[in-house]
Formats: sequence, C-alpha cells, structure tokens
Amino acid sequence: MKRRDFLGLSTVAMAGAFGASTSVIQMCFAEKSIATNSKIGGSIPSRLQADDSASSAKPPCGKKPNIIIILADDMGWGDTGYNGSKIQKTPTLDRMAQQGIRFDRFYAASCVCAPTRASLMTGQNGARMGISHWGSSHVNENDILLSEILKDQGYATGHFGKWHLGLLDEEGKTDFVAGPRTPEKDFSPPWMNGFDVCFSTENVAPTWDPMKLPEGEHWGIKQRYKTGLWGNNYWTDDGRMVPHDDNLSGDDSRIIMDRVVPFVRKQVAESNPFFAYICFHTPHTPTVSGGKFLEMYKGHEGRHHYGAITAMDAQVGRLRDLLRELGQEENTLIWFCSDNGAMSHIDKHGLYGGYGSNLPFRGWKSSFYEGGIRVPSVLVYPAMFKEPAVVEMGCVTSDILPTLADMFGVAGTKRSLPQDGMNILPALKGEMTERDKPIGFAYGKKSAWMTHRYKLVSQTSGSKTVYELYDLLLDPYEKNNIASKHPDKVKSMLKDLRAWVQSCNESCGRRYKHLPLPAVNDSSEEK
Repeated sequence: MKRRDFLGLSTVAMAGAFGASTSVIQMCFAEKSIATNSKIGGSIPSRLQADDSASSAKPPCGKKPNIIIILADDMGWGDTGYNGSKIQKTPTLDRMAQQGIRFDRFYAASCVCAPTRASLMTGQNGARMGISHWGSSHVNENDILLSEILKDQGYATGHFGKWHLGLLDEEGKTDFVAGPRTPEKDFSPPWMNGFDVCFSTENVAPTWDPMKLPEGEHWGIKQRYKTGLWGNNYWTDDGRMVPHDDNLSGDDSRIIMDRVVPFVRKQVAESNPFFAYICFHTPHTPTVSGGKFLEMYKGHEGRHHYGAITAMDAQVGRLRDLLRELGQEENTLIWFCSDNGAMSHIDKHGLYGGYGSNLPFRGWKSSFYEGGIRVPSVLVYPAMFKEPAVVEMGCVTSDILPTLADMFGVAGTKRSLPQDGMNILPALKGEMTERDKPIGFAYGKKSAWMTHRYKLVSQTSGSKTVYELYDLLLDPYEKNNIASKHPDKVKSMLKDLRAWVQSCNESCGRRYKHLPLPAVNDSSEEK
C-alpha cells in the first residue's frame, strides 16, 4: 500500500467552534487572477509542500468527525426535486438541501468524469496530473490524495463504486478497458492510494445488474458481445475480483451501499473515525432501473433514468438512517455532488440512453457551458452547521480537499501544489461573499475561465478558435455572447486562461500529452 513519510502535519493554530448563518448567503466570484507557480517545471514538479496559508478550526464536538463524500455520475442540475424537476423524485436529497447547505453555483472541475474525480481527491485540476481526459493517465506516488491525508490522521478509509483514477486489473485479463489506459502503465487502484477497504470498479457499470450487458447493439467494446458481460468488475482491497454471484444483481446503488453499511458499522463499533468515498454509477449510461423504482415512473419515456436516480436517492437515505441508528448523524459530514452535467440523450442506446436534465442551463456533458459543469451539491454536518443555508458563491470540486483540511484542523498538511481549489469554509459560515480566485477548465481543445461576473469559453475546431463571453450574473443561461462588446475583457481573460493552461502543462510534465494553449485573440473569430 502506498504510504509516504512526508504526509506528516505541521503544527497549526486551532480556532474555536462556530455555527452557520441562518440567512441565505449571497456570494459570487471575485475577479482576481490565479497566481502562477514560478517554480513549476520538469517532469516531476516540486509541489509536495505544506499549505500554511489558512488558519484551522477544530471540530465543534472535540472529536474527529466522520466524513462521507458521495459522487453521482453524470447527474445534471435538473435531476433533483429540490432544483425544480416536476418528474424526478429525490426525497433524501431534497431533505438534505432543506436541512443543510445547498450550493446554488457548484461546479465540477471538468465537463467529464475522471478529471473531476482527480480534482476532488487532490485539490488540483486533473490536467496537472495528466488526467485531462475521461480515460487518460492515473494518480501516482507523487500525488497526495485526501484519502492519504485522512489515513495519516487515523481515519479508516473506504472506497465504494467507480474509481476512474487508474486501472484495477493488474494483469488486464478480466476488465474490458476503454480509452488510452493500459495495465502496464496505468495500474493504480484505490487500495494503493490510501484506501483500506475497497469495493471498486474502474469505470462505468449498468445501474441495474451491473455485471451484465444490457439489451442493444451499441455498447462499444467487442468483448461484451462475445461474453454477454459488461466487463467492468468490482474489486476488493486485496486485489481480488468479486465473483459475479456475490450479491451483484439488481440495483447497483443498493449493491454499493450493501458494502458501505458493514464498513460504517465496524468503524463505529471500534470507535474509529472513518472516511467513506461513495461513487455511484448512477445515472451514467447504461441507465437501467427495475422493480418498484421502474414501476414508479410507468408511462415516462425516461423511466429507467428517473428510476435509477430515485433508487440511488433511497440508498443515501438508508445511509442517513444508519448514522442516526448508530448515534453518528451529528458528528458526520456528508457532501454530495456530481462529477459533471448530464449527457444528452443517445438515440442508439434506446431507453437506457440517458434522459438527464441540466435545465434551466445551456449545454450538456463535454461542454463548458453551465449545463456541462454546474452540478447539484448539498452538504450536511449538524455538529457545525445548525441551520440551513444557501451558498450562491461559485464553488468547485477542487475546493473540497482544502476546505475539509481547514474545517477539521489540518490546514497545514502537505498536499500537491499548486492547488487549484481554495478553502471555502468562510463561505459556509456566511463570512465570505466573493471568491478569491477564478476557476479554470480545460478538456481537449475546449477551455474556459470564470471570474466574479464573466465566463470566457474557448473552442477550437481545425485552425479556427472561437471565443464566447458571458455575463453570468445577468445572463446565467448564456443566451447573449457579449465578446464583441468587451474586447479588452476577452483579451485579459484569455491571457489568464493561457497562463493557467501553461501552468497545468508544466505540472503535468511527461505524464501525459499536454493541453493545447488557446490561440491568441487576433487569430480567432467570435461566434
């Protein structure tokens, strides 16, 4: 198991307990540039340093809290009841939004899955690790993951569900791998990255009967049709593939939670603080439902999609009931979000092709319009946040690690630098109204740069690069491209975007191919 001598903590000042504001927190970005790290360079940058920039707060109850991060897969903004869906039923998430902190401007760090997952685990944009694509590169021994930080603090750590930060089948004999990863160079399972207990798949799986190939003829990899199997197996922390007859039938979210429950019970019985990272496959395609959840949406074309999400929501409710039963609800933080926006419906996948919603926002997964990256997110932690609140400041998955580090008194811990995320604890407390630094996004030939008011979207096709500028405060649905009216703003934001992309490439070194720099403004055309 990968362990590092340099994961020790520096001494940090501990502040007192605090509560959350009862009012709606009005927040937005501050228009400031991310400072670039002048020391970045070479194949392995010098970035394993301590972050002493923030003061830390100790847990209110005086003992280490339990931490649960729940990640949905391709769940759009409009895929929850609390965000206004008239069809989708998510009673558990709705209650969490009412009881805890609801984020109204929360972003995945990328418009696709793996880079967002890398950002959540490290506080860095995935491009810095070469994980800029849904199937590129992997986390390695130079990356400091949240799981390792918490394990070093005495936490029991468990990963359940989709990993997607490295391959799990070391010999490459049983998993069907899509994308450019290979076992020879990309084997990096969660049990080598700070997780004690694992019930993990490398990539997506059908959301009902996850080991079986669903009906249809358009599911990619040829081995699936030769075997009748989906080919993304579950693996445990001893490197063993879970047999297909070992409780792997029916709803996949229930299958995952069946492994989370004994992990939680065991840690509570042994008085261990725990970190559970729960990565549902729902509602990524093939989106399949069954039983009462499918029946619930009878008559709806998207019934499989709706049923799978409601089934996942029920398992989150099951987890919350367990915490109450064990007397752990007060001292457990749960942070829920999605890894990117919903994908547009794929006709060739029929009923299983995804019927997600990003409404009222524009765009789908794989784009940097709001619909591709603005995702549902809620946080509950009764010991610290007594009253419900709404955070309207722009936050991002890269913020999770630095925020948890500060929240629980370990802000001085060493982590991968430079950090793209920031500590948003003051925002959660109602003490912060503007974000300190912009958020950068990059995926292939697409990139974006977002500040307090504006978002610059860059898209390259062939030799032509198109820039679009949106005022997100006045035009959150991105209907009016104002690039031609603000050429100076486009120029300044493009300069910052290029500097950030270059910084990511320097951090990446030789781990994977570099991102293309957005073209300078005079060689592009406004869309």
